[in-house]
Amino acid sequence: MRFGVIIILVYIAFAFIVDGGIWLLCPKARRRKWRWPYLGFTILCWGLLIVAVSLPWRNVSSSLVPKMWMLYTWLSIYVVKGSVLSWQLVGLIPRLWKDRRMQLGLYVGLPVGLVCFGLMWWGALAGRRQIEMVRVDVASPRLPQTFEGFTIAQISDLHLGTWGNDTSFISALVDSVNAQRPDLIAFTGDLVNRSSSETAPFVRILSRLHAPCGVISVMGNHDYGDYANWTTEQAQHADVDRLRATQRSMGWLLLDNAYTSLVRGSDTIYIIGVENWGEPPFSSYGDLAAALATHVRPGDDTRLPAKGSAYKLLLSHNPEHWRLRVRHESDIDLTLSGHTHAMQFAVGSRSRRFSPAVWRYPAWGGLYTTASADADALPVRSYTAGNSSQLYVNIGAGEVGLPFRIGAAPEITLITLTRTGGTAPHPLP
Repeated sequence: MRFGVIIILVYIAFAFIVDGGIWLLCPKARRRKWRWPYLGFTILCWGLLIVAVSLPWRNVSSSLVPKMWMLYTWLSIYVVKGSVLSWQLVGLIPRLWKDRRMQLGLYVGLPVGLVCFGLMWWGALAGRRQIEMVRVDVASPRLPQTFEGFTIAQISDLHLGTWGNDTSFISALVDSVNAQRPDLIAFTGDLVNRSSSETAPFVRILSRLHAPCGVISVMGNHDYGDYANWTTEQAQHADVDRLRATQRSMGWLLLDNAYTSLVRGSDTIYIIGVENWGEPPFSSYGDLAAALATHVRPGDDTRLPAKGSAYKLLLSHNPEHWRLRVRHESDIDLTLSGHTHAMQFAVGSRSRRFSPAVWRYPAWGGLYTTASADADALPVRSYTAGNSSQLYVNIGAGEVGLPFRIGAAPEITLITLTRTGGTAPHPLP
């Protein structure tokens, strides 16, 4: 709740500074011809902000969609205004030398702001729906020969509540996954934003996901109802149980701190799933030790073999789990994660891409490895198949907070397991 209040105060402070600065520093805003149109438009913007922040955002029964779009509309307008003010301030610099100030706000700031406005709305109306298929080869000499070429389609972070009752995108995503004919489908958490009720329009569609080895899933931080206000703790727990039951009703195998095995001929690989492992402010429920000791089917005679003697694949929502714990404390060969969304913004090509997400998550998108499982040490510049534990971070298909994706398209990852070769990973800071 405190975090929400802080965000609201930031919005209000930003609006006050921008509008006040334009009024003081942009003479045209005060001229009789433009004064009342500008003031009228500013009042409308403030009205939009007040309505948006007044809508409940932690109410279980309310939709986030109207609030999300209102705030995004307001923010896109104030990006333009902020650009005008910023360039107007730049135009004041010559006054330090007693020169005439330059009116850059109107002639530079406004065009730059309008370009940003257009880019933001392209990301909202088109970018968030343009699915990208990413193909990655992951090599390990421990992979059994019979699993050579085994394919996994990974999806993550659907955040169904963001789509309301619009099922078109999720339907297209399901069709795209099925078209790849993967051996296994892995979902790495954050099915919803706040509550299990968000799944209702999508259950039939998600039930269409199909692969010979099924759909295996884990829970993400948003799946536990921590972002909604509940009347009782029991009500929250009951909702989480409903979400678990919903996934099972769709034919998904949910791994809550447990593992399962896949058999081909005489060979076996192991799929391990942990509940969300998180750092504050995210709740942490993941227990890798318990997952390695608990088969999803109680009473099954299958047991994990001795350390280092079998191929193991882990589903863990937060990539920090791998970076800080998994690669140091286990013999997991490959970890699949999501969570970061690449902060829904990235620039550059896939091989050389930057996202502000790197400031929070050193491993924010793509394939990562380290030369040593025991040290953070130096970034990996060269790749030798099977030299270390590996991580793939899927940047998700949905959004949270604001409805846009710019340079970080909704991702489906088709991972091919192989014994040799492989895709060169990103260096890990």
